[in-house]
Parts: sequence; structure tokens; C-alpha cells
Amino acid sequence: MSLGELFKKYIGEVTYGAIDGLVTTFAVIAGSVGAGFSRNIIIILALANVVADGFSMSVGCYFSTKNGKRSRGKDFDEHAALRKATATYVSFITFGMMPVLVYIVNWPCPFVHASVITGTLFLLIGSWKSLADKGAPPFKQAVNTFVFGAIACLISYGLGDLLQRVIVK
Repeated sequence: MSLGELFKKYIGEVTYGAIDGLVTTFAVIAGSVGAGFSRNIIIILALANVVADGFSMSVGCYFSTKNGKRSRGKDFDEHAALRKATATYVSFITFGMMPVLVYIVNWPCPFVHASVITGTLFLLIGSWKSLADKGAPPFKQAVNTFVFGAIACLISYGLGDLLQRVIVK
């Protein structure tokens, strides 16, 4: 099976993993920047998030597939569920690592670069969501994904900043 065929077969899992990996990891980075954490702390928190949250998502995908099949009275295919979980995990890790790499390679202005990369990836992921949601315009999907991702990240940054001011006083 070609990479394109795999992508189409697991578009739901790939999309879900990519969006969640990007949102949660960048939210950790944004909250950490808002709180004034150092680059090293940001890397530690973001990497811990990518690995643990990605694993959690893939386990959730596996059990959701398993329980969904059984609740509909269908036979459960262990290998199919594991492939879906793997697609979710690989997508989560791949996209979740993108904003962290800016900090790891120590680019100047890492938060600005991570923000641009994250925003661009939200637009890309949103546009390919239209493949799974037949008939949905790619541009609309791209903008929706970007807006909701940006809102989550702004909340995280603002909360990090607020909590830093309240706790550190």
C-alpha cells in the first residue's frame, strides 16, 4: 500500500493526531512562555507532553475502536485497531514535535518561529481535513482549524502569564 493510500485510509486518525499533537504541544510552549519559563524547561515540558499525550491518544484510539466495534455487534480486529492507534501516535508525534524543534535547535526568537510554524501547520492540516469531510471547502477548513488552534494557544499563553503573576508575586 502506498503512502498516499495509507494517508487516505487513516485520514481521520492522522488528522486527529496531528491537530491534537500540535495544539497541546504548542499550548504547553505558549503557557510556558507566558509564565516566563526558560528554554530548557520549555523543552522538557514540551517533550514530556509529546511522548505521554501521544501515547495516551493512541491508547484512547485503540479502546475507542475496540469498544465501538463491540457495541455495534461487529467482530473486533486487533490488528486494525493497532494500525489506527499507530497512525494516531505517529501523526501526534510528528506534528507535535514541530514547534519543539525550534527550541531544540536554538533558533533565535523561538516563540515567534514556533508560532509561525504552528500556524502554518494548522492551515495545512485544516485544508486536508476537507479530504475526510467530503464537500467541505479546503479554505474554510483551514481557517477553522487555524482559528480554533490559535484560540487554544492564546488561552494557554494568557493563563501562563496570569498564573505566573499570581503565584510568583
